[in-house]
Amino acid sequence: SKIVSFKHFFDAFYDNIFLIDVGVVSMGYLLSLKLFDTHIRSAEPTMTGWVVALICYDPFASTISRQYINYSTDYPWGAWLFNSPVAYVIWGSCILGLFSIYVWASVMFGCRFSNLTHRGILTNGPYRFSKHPAYISKNLGWWMTSVPFLAQEGFKVALSKSLLLLAFNIVYFLRAKTEEANLSSDPVYVQYAEWMETNGIFAWISGFPAFKFMRYKKPKVQQL
Repeated sequence: SKIVSFKHFFDAFYDNIFLIDVGVVSMGYLLSLKLFDTHIRSAEPTMTGWVVALICYDPFASTISRQYINYSTDYPWGAWLFNSPVAYVIWGSCILGLFSIYVWASVMFGCRFSNLTHRGILTNGPYRFSKHPAYISKNLGWWMTSVPFLAQEGFKVALSKSLLLLAFNIVYFLRAKTEEANLSSDPVYVQYAEWMETNGIFAWISGFPAFKFMRYKKPKVQQL
């Protein structure tokens, strides 16, 4: 059937997306060299920055997600849409698109990829359209793959699972903010971030008073 064929394609594509990601980021960590202009300019100076970054990676991520932020359900998106072939393909394609953006962001970093360090400002690829495209696409992808709002145990469980995933989204929001504070020691990033405030594809969202917290604010005292 069309669904079975697409499922095979989805599984293969999904696995290879993350294989590419691991390969690229590994190269980034191995090639931190001034010769290639990929050396470390500065490191994350705050405890908050280190904590929210480490939460996102094993062994911390698996432990925390299993014991405290377990937003997964026994009703994944594939089971939800299995009897609707067109919706299944569209939903699955959107998931692959989101995670492709996530890996595209890693690929554009190339040898500059790292966490908790500033190794050069990137403004091309998906970063041409938005700050933090990897975080945005990955978090949206999690909502679409886990669909916690459709928990079969009822409304209370669905709400609980959704709030737990939202809590993990907040971790990534804090990562973005702490990274911005560190990168703002570079005037190139300040110029880029301020340009994105009015020209990025999500600039309209931060215009709403309720989302004022999303706006970029240049630190009064910059990290050196």
